[in-house]
Amino acid sequence: MILDRDGVILFLNRDTVDFTREQVLGTSVYDLAMPEYRPVVRACLDRVARTGIPDQCEIKYKDPAGYLMDISVRAALIKGKGRFGTFTISCTDITNRKRIEEQLRRSEEQYRRLVEGTNDLLYSMTSEGTITYISPQIRRYGLDPVEIVSRNFLEFVFPEDREKLIGEFRKTIATGEWFPTELRLVGPDGRVHWFEDIGRVIRDASGRITGQSGILRNITDRKRVEEDLRKARDELEQRVAERTAELVQANEALRKEIAEHKRAEEERRRLETRMQHAQKLESLGILAGGIAHDFNNLLTAIITNAFLALQNLPPDSRAAMHVRLIQEAAQKSAELTNQMLAYSGRGKFLVRPVDLSEVVSEMGPLLAASVSKKAKLVYRLADNLPAIRVDVTQIRQVIMNLITNASDAIGDGCGTIRVTTDTVEVGSDHASGIHPGDALEPGPYVVLEVTDDGCGMDPKILPQIFEPFFTTKNAGRGLGLAALQGIVRGHRGGIEVHTEPGRGTTFRILFPCTAATDELPIGEPQSDQTWHGSGTLLVVDDEETVRISAKEVLEQFGFTVLCAQDGRQAVEVFREHADDIVAVLLDATMPEMNGVETLRAMRKIRPDVRVIIASGFPDQDTGTLMEEGIGGFIPKPYHPLSLVETFRQVLAPKGQSQPS
Repeated sequence: MILDRDGVILFLNRDTVDFTREQVLGTSVYDLAMPEYRPVVRACLDRVARTGIPDQCEIKYKDPAGYLMDISVRAALIKGKGRFGTFTISCTDITNRKRIEEQLRRSEEQYRRLVEGTNDLLYSMTSEGTITYISPQIRRYGLDPVEIVSRNFLEFVFPEDREKLIGEFRKTIATGEWFPTELRLVGPDGRVHWFEDIGRVIRDASGRITGQSGILRNITDRKRVEEDLRKARDELEQRVAERTAELVQANEALRKEIAEHKRAEEERRRLETRMQHAQKLESLGILAGGIAHDFNNLLTAIITNAFLALQNLPPDSRAAMHVRLIQEAAQKSAELTNQMLAYSGRGKFLVRPVDLSEVVSEMGPLLAASVSKKAKLVYRLADNLPAIRVDVTQIRQVIMNLITNASDAIGDGCGTIRVTTDTVEVGSDHASGIHPGDALEPGPYVVLEVTDDGCGMDPKILPQIFEPFFTTKNAGRGLGLAALQGIVRGHRGGIEVHTEPGRGTTFRILFPCTAATDELPIGEPQSDQTWHGSGTLLVVDDEETVRISAKEVLEQFGFTVLCAQDGRQAVEVFREHADDIVAVLLDATMPEMNGVETLRAMRKIRPDVRVIIASGFPDQDTGTLMEEGIGGFIPKPYHPLSLVETFRQVLAPKGQSQPS
């Protein structure tokens, strides 16, 4: 049709059958379009009139019969004499094309929902392995489908599976047949996933294979179940084999003479004896720990009162000399309790991270003086060992004990003692040869190894060497290896012993590595006694002598001291004087209400209260107390100046350094 500049129809060709010419000629073309598409037609004609360039648009049109049609309208400007400003318009029915496009869109949408709704991965790739498509589910494994396209499939395959997969690709390309396979894919996070590859080859129009497409089905859970079943089957088969062997042995045993039966009975009695012995050792350990705890309370009172007595005696008097002798005896008694605590496995005092090689190196001169002149000490100490969290004093005792034992084993002859430090990774099955009998926690350990080429030991006596007062020497040496065992057990370590008569002995001590650096502030005796504090302190202890002696010492250094004999009384006193009390000395072990419970009750009254924990068990509740945020920790028996120094550190303003 031909239109004038205003869109009025001037001419209509014969192919237009929806209207007669009389109905259309002289009317506006805009009236033929549905109302919402009239602006579209007007905009199209305006662009043609403005630019002179043909243009087109799509509109909806309803014919006289009411049938809705999609029409493509193409408009052009007619040029020539007498035709300026008129348009020619051609209209094409595109209803069927639009319907097909909609069907395609719906089909694509349905396919997209189908692809995205499955748990499987759909893919296609070239015969060279270049990915041309991967379904969006790949995002579940931390990969972007857009970034993966155009990359080689082998990049994401587990390295050990690549050679096998290349062979499968080549076989598929060569034969045109698909061979289902299992493979492992690696995500960006390093996690490995098992997949089953189910697909087909892709051919071009000439039949040549150009690639492949398929489905990757995640079978990780299935592989895990298969592995669990395999292990269970192997374990069951092993158990069946073991049980079968046991039954065979049992059948053989039934045919043996009465003497064999007596031997089995004797073995049973021997095992019962060993169990009773182990229970006895455990009971002795508990008893030793309990006695050491009570001794520490008594020694605290003795040391403190001796200190107070010396304050009131002339330094050169005989009485002062006797009191100092009392102090020395009390200190030696404290060392004995430390040995008892070591035997009970509760002997950790000043625990801190250390380098075991440095500890051994520092002890070099002392160790050289402790061995026979004919014994040669050889060191092989590893550099930059991981830290172990230990009581250095007790570790020195372990080292000295092992060196002197090695020297005694060499005796009067010439020999070599080798001291080695190293690291080892302990697995979950590393329980064989470990004393005191408990399996070690898996993880990295630092090893101290002491080897001698002395007389060695009969393997039959190995189960006895850690018993208290047991010795292969002419005279006993006290707790000996029993204390060493307790120290190692208290540090969550293990002991391995390898020996052979006439060929020497090797002791391997394993300590767990640690990264911990936080320590409880523990006071040391101060030579400067000029410092004085101020304010009110609360001393809580169920031992009266400890309370009284601690009170007198602290009062000498300027404090006002309140006392409580148990946790309940302490909470009552603290509630009454909460605003005045600047710090609390709290015993960790008390009847009815222990130190932790008392501390929590005080924190409910005043959360910022500063508390120093004292205990005859130096490792008592240390982990829990650290979580509670205590101000300090002091082990019993403590020196009075250690007690004062601990209060000085705890009461110092935050961020202010204190002289040591």
